[in-house]
Amino acid sequence: MSTLTINEAIEKIKQQHADELTRTVESLNQDLAESLANVERAYLARCLLSSAGFPVELPTYRYEATHVTLRVDRKELPRVRDALGCPLKWVGNELDDSKKRIIKTTLKPAEFPNVTITFLSKLPRAKKDGPAPKCQIKRVRQRGYTYTTLVCERQS
Repeated sequence: MSTLTINEAIEKIKQQHADELTRTVESLNQDLAESLANVERAYLARCLLSSAGFPVELPTYRYEATHVTLRVDRKELPRVRDALGCPLKWVGNELDDSKKRIIKTTLKPAEFPNVTITFLSKLPRAKKDGPAPKCQIKRVRQRGYTYTTLVCERQS
């Protein structure tokens, strides 16, 4: 095992720091490129949706510049799909108002991952002689409190 001279040790430490600095700069450049691409996609989506007549607000915060959230009626989904030019993929359902049986469905356009489309719908009640609905509201009781949750069959 050889021993390092003080100059060799200093050079080795300088090289390690230079390598780490290079990796950090490369990572920051990649993050910047991804952020710029997200902002461009978000503004393109805003322009496409706005030209189709949907109310889209301009961003005021940094997060809003890279993401678009649009709440529409279910009947307007074909117009959204046509405006963006790509299919909408189901992301999930969540309970919006348990007393009124309102659920919020979230969709994402295939070509715009930073765009979120939501719509509200009323959950049908289970019929005695018909098939069970795909989603049901469950009330869960725990010590000291009760909460409601939406339980759905798995969609593929």
